[in-house]
Amino acid sequence: MKKIVNDLDQILNRKNKKIVLCHGVFDLIHQGHLLHFQKAKSLGDILIVSVTDDNFVNKGPGRPYFSASNRLAVLSNLKMVDYVFLSKNPTAIESLKIFRPNFYVKGQEYKNHKNDLSGNIIKETKYAKKINCKIIYTEEDVYSSTKILNKQFNIHGREIHDVIKNIKKKYTLAKVIEIIKNIKSFKTLILGDALFDLFNFVKVLGSASKYPVLSTEFLYQEKHLGGTLAITKILEQFDAKLKLILVNKSDSAEKDFIKKRFNKNTQLIFLNLINEKILEKIRFVSLYKKQNLFQMSSSSVKNNEEILRKFNYKNFNKKLKSIIKSNNENLIVLDFGLSIFNEPMIIKELENSYKNLFINVQSNSNNYGFNLFTKYKRYKYLSLTKREFELGINKKFDNNYELKKNMLRVFKKNSFISITLGEEGSLFLDKKRNIYYMPAFFKQPKDTTGCGDAYFAITSSLISMGYSDEIVPFLGNCYAGLHGQNSGNKIFPLKVDLIKTVSALFS
Repeated sequence: MKKIVNDLDQILNRKNKKIVLCHGVFDLIHQGHLLHFQKAKSLGDILIVSVTDDNFVNKGPGRPYFSASNRLAVLSNLKMVDYVFLSKNPTAIESLKIFRPNFYVKGQEYKNHKNDLSGNIIKETKYAKKINCKIIYTEEDVYSSTKILNKQFNIHGREIHDVIKNIKKKYTLAKVIEIIKNIKSFKTLILGDALFDLFNFVKVLGSASKYPVLSTEFLYQEKHLGGTLAITKILEQFDAKLKLILVNKSDSAEKDFIKKRFNKNTQLIFLNLINEKILEKIRFVSLYKKQNLFQMSSSSVKNNEEILRKFNYKNFNKKLKSIIKSNNENLIVLDFGLSIFNEPMIIKELENSYKNLFINVQSNSNNYGFNLFTKYKRYKYLSLTKREFELGINKKFDNNYELKKNMLRVFKKNSFISITLGEEGSLFLDKKRNIYYMPAFFKQPKDTTGCGDAYFAITSSLISMGYSDEIVPFLGNCYAGLHGQNSGNKIFPLKVDLIKTVSALFS
């Protein structure tokens, strides 16, 4: 295997030699790559191929198909390749900075920068000019690793293949991309429980010597957005016009933390009507294996009784009506069973006053078995997990056939319903009583925290835009799967990430 280089000093006898750099994923080496490398090699003396590490590959579900070590091994055995480099970066800028090549070579498909959905080629070109590196676009035939893997290797399996085939009968890729881009037209008010997710990363030392407890060393803490804060941030990635109402008392530090994480498209409204700080969910995570060891909460359902006794309902309704100009406005309600959503008067007021209610009722360790979706009688859209549905009707299901039958039995009103099934995907019931099953596209999530919120945010926007068929759970599942590739709510996938995922599935 050729030497994997880490810096320019490792390349021997480089003096007066012209260095050529190619960069990419190179998931499946094909004839197009070979022709590309041959042309690149002809331009200089030393050809370095920079390979994107697994964690930075963004080419859709199941990618990369081959690990970074496998891709490096194949490339290192090509005669025209002198050195390979593992790039732990989503762009080629790191490689350009390290090797300062004379030529940076890309395929002809990148010549029109508009074709690069990520926009990385623009950043790379700008940096290459800065270091006097010439950009060369080869003119060899273009092949697609994604198309080859999808068609010849069938990497997604028969079920996903058939689902995509049916969707393509109704929607072209251009139409789906247009739908994604038009999420920016979604205007909504967001009301509900705000959370902060605190991740304490620790080093596990082992069992304590005197007591049967796990001993750890604290390393560092990260603070992420959760609840309505996360829902709002997700929709902000699509340039939607948003108003976020926060009813909890927020001090100046919390307000500053929140404000710094939203842009001008989002209007933040701090009502300070509840004398209780925003709930914090504190997780302790093993840094080495990224495993959640345990978690604790800064509040409980018990505390809500005291909060509600002091809550001024009239003042809340007055302020809410002053914010919402029309009962035809969209109102997203995220109900974690905390604070005001344990009070029937609030729910009744929302149902009577606003037509376009998008409801997500969640059961969690704080309210398990008590915060049921059945407390809501009217809504345009309701999204919940299979377990939350089972708790609400006090019945368990072993298969999706029985689940579908009971969805039709329980939900008789003119509403849209989603039931998410975790790694199995989701079920979506439209107003015409059709149920669409949508599989999960990302089979091995790193962390499912916030995936349900991600699904709810995207599907709510699509329903508001007038879509009512399988395109709703399709895009919802795609985005939820993307979200699950990250740790908690640390990173929110961008609009371009969803477009690239759909493009990969449609190839």
